[in-house]
Amino acid sequence: MFSFLKSSSIGKNLLILCFTHFIVDSFTGIWPIYKTICGIDIEKAGLIAGISGFIGEGLQIVFGYFSDKGLRKYILLFGLLISSSIVWITYAEGLFAYFLILLFLNIGSGSFHPAAVGYAGSLTVSHKAKSILLFAAAGLCGLACSQIVFTKVISASKTHSLFLLIPAFAIAAWVLSHSFPQETKTKVFSLKQLLSHFKENKKTLSLLYLAQLFSYALALSIVFLLPDILAIKTTHSWLKMGGGHFCFILGAALSLPFIGHLCDKLGQRIMILYALSSSLLLFYLLTFTPYLGGTEGTLLLFLLGASLVSVNSMIVSWGHKVAPGSPSSISALLMGLAWCFSHMGPLISGALYKKFSSHPEIYTLSILGSLLILSLGCIWLIPSKELVSESAT
Repeated sequence: MFSFLKSSSIGKNLLILCFTHFIVDSFTGIWPIYKTICGIDIEKAGLIAGISGFIGEGLQIVFGYFSDKGLRKYILLFGLLISSSIVWITYAEGLFAYFLILLFLNIGSGSFHPAAVGYAGSLTVSHKAKSILLFAAAGLCGLACSQIVFTKVISASKTHSLFLLIPAFAIAAWVLSHSFPQETKTKVFSLKQLLSHFKENKKTLSLLYLAQLFSYALALSIVFLLPDILAIKTTHSWLKMGGGHFCFILGAALSLPFIGHLCDKLGQRIMILYALSSSLLLFYLLTFTPYLGGTEGTLLLFLLGASLVSVNSMIVSWGHKVAPGSPSSISALLMGLAWCFSHMGPLISGALYKKFSSHPEIYTLSILGSLLILSLGCIWLIPSKELVSESAT
């Protein structure tokens, strides 16, 4: 299944990209647990996360443009370094300071992802989906570990987290000294070219964009609310202090390599439909289960993460097949532009949660579940001619 990694060039380049992605995404999971530990108002915390995420991730389309113009390595390095600013959150005071730090984090994420995905997708033509999904799995592993590592570090160092800068700087030095392969198969980006790709596949890319928007907004909302939900639904301290987040994200990380293999065999559409249908069932099981013990909570969150969070990467890999000419820009469209609006998920979910005085977790999750139904509908409406072209690839 992973025989393409035997190539020393592909294997080494993908290894560096995976380690870098691990570090960047390990920073992005800190805010949801920090806001719960500090008792920050959930509505204000959602507002901060939503606006900073909208601005930062929305810049992916700009960074995708310059990545395709030949600045990919430098943008990747910039994203890695600026995203590490989140470790200063323990020194910040006040909502405006929190906002600035989260804005830097999201700008770092928004610059890193189109550049890095562009590299991952161009390493191999015949195993593009597996390459991108392995890369995504590494980032998810970093995201999964983020809250557990952060809570352990601030506990051991008396509320400070600057030790987390050490791996970031070490990986940055490795990236700086490494020579990535020449991008001979990627066309130079132009806005006209991107628009031409969109015009040729207008309905397919529009539906993929909407499906990404709805499903990722729900995933971000779950990550944002999970510490507060688990504080109500379980007495298991490990689950409440980052373990639930770890299970939810790890499920996606461990499933992605196998999903990538199945996508190459069966096609993205059928796999996304299976994943969204499973997510719908598991999501409402989480919503209406009154109490989660350690074992059942771990299993339920693992399976929900495996089905829901993996949809993000499957949609991106499908977009690369539909319009292969500008990988960074297509990634920016299906990640950056979708992700920036998806960050309204935490904003809306925080406001909803605050409105309900009784059982806020049940009512909020029940409303948010409609996003899954909308995402399912978008994938189902993908034109039939696209299904033929997908199977041909």
